[in-house]
Amino acid sequence: MKPLNRVAGVIMATGLAFGGAGQAVAATTAVPSPHIVEVGAQTSTSPGILASSAARHAAAADGTATAPNGNDTVNSPVVRLVIEALKRAGKPIYDAAVHFVRQGWHAFQGWWSGLPWWIKGPVEWAAGGGAWEVFVAICNHLGIRW
Repeated sequence: MKPLNRVAGVIMATGLAFGGAGQAVAATTAVPSPHIVEVGAQTSTSPGILASSAARHAAAADGTATAPNGNDTVNSPVVRLVIEALKRAGKPIYDAAVHFVRQGWHAFQGWWSGLPWWIKGPVEWAAGGGAWEVFVAICNHLGIRW
């Protein structure tokens, strides 16, 4: 299967999985309450599950990151979607992602920024964010404390 067909398949599968169901769930679910995430001596409050982007990146660099509530388990649907999207992008992409995650956030970030958008797009969409969310999902899949 060609890489472009794989990416299109991932986009279609995730769209079908979350398209109609997402509208019904959004209409019936309540807005999540704000969570407080401590980063070193700072405390930042943000609505939803994840803290601000700058605080998350600073925590990753320091090694003081705390797990966001809800999406930090190996069996999380988000983790499974990210891993599936990476594998559908191709085994070399998945293997490289695992390799750079094991080397740390800065190595992964440098590698990730060099990927073309048609590979990053579906994976970031599955993660619900950017490079940091993909990094965390792969860490959780591998059982690495980030």
